[in-house]
Amino acid sequence: MGIAVGLFVSKAFNIASIYTIAPLFSFFTVVNIICSYYGTKVVDEDYFNRQRFHILFKEYMKTKKIMNIVEVNDRELFYIPGIFDSNREQFCTFGEYSLAGILSSINNF
Repeated sequence: MGIAVGLFVSKAFNIASIYTIAPLFSFFTVVNIICSYYGTKVVDEDYFNRQRFHILFKEYMKTKKIMNIVEVNDRELFYIPGIFDSNREQFCTFGEYSLAGILSSINNF
C-alpha cells in the first residue's frame, strides 16, 4: 500500500520542488506516527518477559499468592542509563520513584 501511495504521489505532484516535497513529507510523517500509535495499541502480548516472570514466580513460591498486574509493575526494575556519565547508572521501579524525580536528581541535567 505504501509503494502504491508513493507511486501515486510521485506522479501526481512535482516532487522535484522543495516547496512541494516538504509539506508532503510532513503530512506523511504525521500519518506514519498516527498509524504507528494505533498499531501498537492493537498488540496484545500474552507472554511474560523474564523479569516479570521471575517476580511473579518468586512471590508465588513464597506466599502461594498470584500477584496482580499493578503489584508486579511496582516491583519491576527499569534501567536508566547515565547519558552524560557512563559510570552513573540507575535502576528504579515504578513503586519507588518517578522517572522525573530520578532525572532531576542527576546533576548533569
